[in-house]
Amino acid sequence: MRRWSWKHFAWEEVEPRPAIIQQEEPLSEMGLNVALAVDAKDQVWRAVMQLIHTAEANANENAAASMDPPGILAGYVGGASHLRLLRDELISRREAGIHELGERTRIAQAIRAEELKQEQVK
Repeated sequence: MRRWSWKHFAWEEVEPRPAIIQQEEPLSEMGLNVALAVDAKDQVWRAVMQLIHTAEANANENAAASMDPPGILAGYVGGASHLRLLRDELISRREAGIHELGERTRIAQAIRAEELKQEQVK
């Protein structure tokens, strides 16, 4: 494989590096929800929502402007529908994760309050 070397200002032969693919354990349902429980102003969250919105708008625009046969047109419309479903699923999981974190916080606060009572009794 050839690569441009800025050090030597010339092409040089290099050995291709093997791709390392890490396959981690998938998150549980609740783990996934909690991982998505971010602030709506979080940059990554906003970026994902923006990408989905843009892709959905492009699919709808392509469907509206399409002169293709109905089978291809259905692909555009179906793609937009799947993007809407993806967005709704992400929002739903985010809300469930926020609720779960709230429950965990409430339980942790109750446990801590009970520990403080026990310490005061001693």
